[in-house]
Amino acid sequence: MTVELEALTSTLFSTCDAMLGDTITITPPSAAAISLKANVSHRYRRADFGLSASTVQDAMLDVDKSLLPGKPGAGWTVALPLIAGKTFEPRDVQSDDSGRRWEFGLKELKGG
Repeated sequence: MTVELEALTSTLFSTCDAMLGDTITITPPSAAAISLKANVSHRYRRADFGLSASTVQDAMLDVDKSLLPGKPGAGWTVALPLIAGKTFEPRDVQSDDSGRRWEFGLKELKGG
């Protein structure tokens, strides 16, 4: 029996998310919060402020498109368990190579 790998891709992604993913909360504008498992890559990056710079904590998310009601963007908020007490907004949202997932960075919302 021939195994069609393309047909297994969505199942593979969702199984990996369920077993290895971080539970995040993402809230679309004017909608209820959605808790889901996603691939969250925590990292540190350099932030330039003109005459000074610092290292800030950041994250990149990889989320199954079928779990969200649309493309994340302005007005959406994201909460991460490993960066507690801060709220973020998606930035640089793009479709991944498979076309099945959203990949995006986060921008911290001040006061959030």
